[in-house]
Amino acid sequence: MSHNSLTDTQRHVLEDVFDDSEGRTEWFPASAKVLQGLLNRSLIALDGEHHLVGEAGYEALGRELPAPMAAEAT
Repeated sequence: MSHNSLTDTQRHVLEDVFDDSEGRTEWFPASAKVLQGLLNRSLIALDGEHHLVGEAGYEALGRELPAPMAAEAT
C-alpha cells in the first residue's frame, strides 16, 4: 500500500493515533464512516471495544512495527 492511497482524513486519524494514544483509536472523535473505511482496508483492527492500528496502518505511514507485532507477522 502506498502512502498516497490514504485519504487526508485517514492519514490524520492514523497519525494522531500514533502520536497521542499508543495505537488505540477509542478516544478519537472520528466518524463511524472513517473508522469503517480504516477497518475495511485493514489499517485498524477491532480488539474488544478498542480499535488498534493494524500492520497495514504502520506500513501505510512508513512506520516500523512494534516488536511484538513484527514477531507475529513472521
